[in-house]
Amino acid sequence: MGSKSVFILTQVLLGVVAGQQVSPSRNADLLIPRTTVDIPFNYGRSSVGRWSGGALLVVENAHSAAPIVRVFDRSGNVISNITFTIPGASLIHIYFGNSARGSDGTIAVGGSAYTNDSRGGTFVAWISSDGLQQRVFRVSPFAPYGVTVAADGTIWAAGRELIDGEEVAPHHHIIRRFDKTGKMLSSMIPKSSLKIYDATHPAQKSYLVSSRDRIGWYSQSSREYIEFALDGTVLDRVKTAVIGENKLVGGVALCDNGGLFVSAILPSNSGAGGWEILALDRQRGEWLSIPRSEKWGVVYGCDGTNLVSTTNWSAMTWLEPASRNPR
Repeated sequence: MGSKSVFILTQVLLGVVAGQQVSPSRNADLLIPRTTVDIPFNYGRSSVGRWSGGALLVVENAHSAAPIVRVFDRSGNVISNITFTIPGASLIHIYFGNSARGSDGTIAVGGSAYTNDSRGGTFVAWISSDGLQQRVFRVSPFAPYGVTVAADGTIWAAGRELIDGEEVAPHHHIIRRFDKTGKMLSSMIPKSSLKIYDATHPAQKSYLVSSRDRIGWYSQSSREYIEFALDGTVLDRVKTAVIGENKLVGGVALCDNGGLFVSAILPSNSGAGGWEILALDRQRGEWLSIPRSEKWGVVYGCDGTNLVSTTNWSAMTWLEPASRNPR
């Protein structure tokens, strides 16, 4: 998308069209549902879904001896079912946000693994698209809380350093880049350089996302979004979105045209409904709330310049920015 189109999208998301302020009631129209496809099983309570690398990635049995990575295409069809194991490990933990797919179909996962006698360590793994090759590399004392696969095939991770459950290096780097063999290429963003607004480490409650030419790290605990070029150079830093009281960040999406979106949801046990999508106006560094009419929903990620979301755990819906439609 050219600079003119990006400017038009920015103006629409800001609510300014031909000098007219868009009323809050019309904000929901800025993201228009275009396509919905069913998923062959409901994965909501037992696993985590994420749109990445042109497909929906679902990790089932994420805390078990053999997690299953399922991949669905744009039609909701299963591309692959990959059983992930580590020799000698009786328990593997793959946490939310710790799985991603590259544009070539390869998959990255991160987490921790333990033996029967309680010996453990943390890892990042590379998995071939057919699941036949699985390379696991130990990254302890670094504990990854989120991974993504960049357009150049490198694996990025966001995490913290822990030794026997204690943080002993306050200046440790949070963001790290690895090649497919596990070699660390670079690291950046010392923990000590960030403000922390609660007792949570900046890598927790954070999201690591990628587009065709950049990587984004969204940290709710430090209230900062940091964007990187593929070589690790910092491109931009902005404040995170202010979400409603009692709401949680349910997903972050970085699109190929630079669009950045966050879904804010109420906890599933709150008994209340309602969710919203927040869009970043990059020129002003401000966020626009786009309320949704459904009772609940989350953003899975970006598919090119469109958002992929769900409102019922058993289907995917593509949302198209209104600025791409004739007005």
